Amino acid sequence: MSLTRAVVVSSILAGCLGALGTLSGCGNSAAVNVASPSSITRCGVSVTGSSSPAPAAGGSGTLTVNAARECAWTARSEAPWISLSSTVGQGPGAVSYSILPNPNGTLRRGAVAVEDQRVEIAQEPAPCRYEVSPSSVELGASGAAAELNIGAPGGCAWTVQSFDGWLSAEPTGGTGPASLRLVASPNPGPTRTGRLSIGGATVAVRQAGPSAPPPPGCSYRTDPVRKAASSAGETFPVTVTASPGCPWTAASQASWVSVIDGGAGNGNGTVRLGIANNAGPSSRTGTVVIAGITFTVEQAGAAACTYSIKPTYYNAGRGPDDVDIEVRSLGDCPWSAASSVTWVSVSAGASGTGNGNVRLRVQANPGGPRTTTLSIAGQPFTLSQEGACEAIIKPTYYNAGAGPDDVKVDVKVSNSCSWTSSSPVSWATITEGAAQSGNGYLRIRIDANSGAARTATLTIAGERFTLSQEAPKK
Repeated sequence: MSLTRAVVVSSILAGCLGALGTLSGCGNSAAVNVASPSSITRCGVSVTGSSSPAPAAGGSGTLTVNAARECAWTARSEAPWISLSSTVGQGPGAVSYSILPNPNGTLRRGAVAVEDQRVEIAQEPAPCRYEVSPSSVELGASGAAAELNIGAPGGCAWTVQSFDGWLSAEPTGGTGPASLRLVASPNPGPTRTGRLSIGGATVAVRQAGPSAPPPPGCSYRTDPVRKAASSAGETFPVTVTASPGCPWTAASQASWVSVIDGGAGNGNGTVRLGIANNAGPSSRTGTVVIAGITFTVEQAGAAACTYSIKPTYYNAGRGPDDVDIEVRSLGDCPWSAASSVTWVSVSAGASGTGNGNVRLRVQANPGGPRTTTLSIAGQPFTLSQEGACEAIIKPTYYNAGAGPDDVKVDVKVSNSCSWTSSSPVSWATITEGAAQSGNGYLRIRIDANSGAARTATLTIAGERFTLSQEAPKK
């Protein structure tokens, strides 16, 4: 082979190799389909973050994502108390996250997944603090019981310690919030005091001594003799009928029943009793000794509080936006709404009881896509927001001749945002890449033109792409 011929062949081969990936063939050879580099690259992603548990009060953190520059990736939270500022990215990057306060006294664990890599996030337990209500109780001499309510973070253990042999509680230990029954044995002597310690919180107990017997010839009657009270609580009168000159007293044997008026009298009179709200699910029974007669109060338990919200998900676009959420619950059930991110605020309905509404204010998004999970009436509400997206397409114009033809358009976008493309005509079809995230490309197939010259404007990532086609030559 001559030197001149070898140079020509070498030039042709170099041109063919340079065209691979963008041309279907070279010269008169058969068509060759060559995959684009992004379709054959296997992207490896690694993620690193802090190994220290997040504080119980909540906070934020950042995960570092290591990936090749051309590799796109997605992130997701696997716990409702962890929200992400962004869920998509490309190449090396970071994922910022926010953590809601931990309401429980135990360490909790969640995770963030980036592609197939999972990073565990731990959060320290809430401090175990205990409150007992009521903190003081007065009981009658005959021996009685009172209900105590313990407030504590979930998972926090507590025990009951009695400092007096005549005073006990059931149960004697547990975890988290609970109700227990305080029991006193009958008091045969004068008024006495005692105390219990529950999780370090003290309850003072005072028990009256036995009442003096009524004077000879005195008889007493109450009307009514018992009362069925609603869980919401109420006040009501009890009529005392007695002979003139016959003294009497009224004393409650239950901490949730109080003598509002008429604690003592002579002859006929009236006692007014007050019944506290019963927030627990169980019914309860208490007594009041009126003129030596045991008056019984039976109170229904509150229905268990259940909550639902509607909707449970919202896409706020790029914002700003306002979102209204409906809360459904029972009449006396309290609820609240809170956001853990700065770009979402609760503008109305931060707390309420029963049915209500919450309004969220979502700020405009100057960056990439982001998502967060809010707690509304204890229910997770997921809010996502699209990123600000600026797109550049190349080329912006193409002349397909008489066709058929195939054209590739490159797309570059900011913030790895999502984009779509569409064609308004049947003779120009998007065959590849109609919807994507981040930088990419699409292909348009143009049919052969059998008529007059024609033009169409396609929309690619929000940008105008003008396509023209000549009439066939005759």
